[in-house]
Amino acid sequence: MGRDLASLPLCCVVWDDAHGRVAGEFTVEEVHRELHHPAVIKTFGLLLLDDDRGVTVVQEITSGAEEPVTYRNVGFVPRGMVREVILLGQPKRPRARRVKP
Repeated sequence: MGRDLASLPLCCVVWDDAHGRVAGEFTVEEVHRELHHPAVIKTFGLLLLDDDRGVTVVQEITSGAEEPVTYRNVGFVPRGMVREVILLGQPKRPRARRVKP
């Protein structure tokens, strides 16, 4: 099954995102103090790609015995927005149950 669950590590991507405020009036001092910075986002998922272009994480893997592996809920963060990629662990298949004689 190609790149299945056991080959994709769980990760947290910490990255900068744009944000804005629609309502309200702000002084330049309030804008500087409260709004003039990126929103720091933490995205959790299975790490599919991490290269010079950026980081791609997926939430779901779909596949069948005869079908190619596909991914759903794919998120991409451009490299310039990535602060850190934290690896949280490699999935492990559960041990087979032992049958008592």
